[in-house]
Amino acid sequence: MIKLTRGRIVAFLTPFVFVPAAAWATGLAARYLPFLPHFAAGQITAFEVTGATAALGVALHWLHNNAWWEKHGAGLLDITDTPS
Repeated sequence: MIKLTRGRIVAFLTPFVFVPAAAWATGLAARYLPFLPHFAAGQITAFEVTGATAALGVALHWLHNNAWWEKHGAGLLDITDTPS
């Protein structure tokens, strides 16, 4: 049986939940925040892609550091090793 860890949960939820939610929230912000200028539909789509890319980058960074933490906690890495 597959062990369900935090890393596996985040890896599964990232493309199906976190990235679309970030794109949706960025699109809403571009449309409805009063201090932003009016944007065309293509510009709002560009904002949504930017928000999705930012969410993907943050999730991948978290997964990388979580993998480092799991190895360090298991004693597989030297204490001087740091995540890059």
